Amino acid sequence: MPVRLDEKTLTFIDTLVKLGIYSSRSEAVRDLIRAGAEKHKWALDVARAVDELFKMEKDLGEPPIKLNGALKSLLRERGRF
Repeated sequence: MPVRLDEKTLTFIDTLVKLGIYSSRSEAVRDLIRAGAEKHKWALDVARAVDELFKMEKDLGEPPIKLNGALKSLLRERGRF
């Protein structure tokens, strides 16, 4: 899979290879992508939870959670509403 990287990122990867941390650009990119994916794994958990809530709403005919203005209250407290 071809990937375009900016010069700063490519220089960083090349430095890691020159230092012997990785034996190739491919190895460095693969490892860095894995680390990034692991760091953002929470997003997949959130997406699954949201999907489950939508499924529950469809099955129940109403939202499974009633917040009764909790979001507005939170936003108001933070000066964003």
